[in-house]
Amino acid sequence: MSWHLLKKIMVASALSLFLPLLLWAQAPVSATAWMTITDDAGGHDSLTFGTHMTATYCVDTALGENQSP
Repeated sequence: MSWHLLKKIMVASALSLFLPLLLWAQAPVSATAWMTITDDAGGHDSLTFGTHMTATYCVDTALGENQSP
């Protein structure tokens, strides 16, 4: 096997191994946590907080919101 062909095979193998890792590293990540709050009088509520891949960073232009200067 020639050196040139061996080099092409090595590059193709490296790309096939590392390309999925590169794509996975760029994928958006979501992390959400829920917290339930109760009191002694029977009241309850829940909070949801975290990050989501479709979040708008607190500015939703579809609702007419604008970012402050």
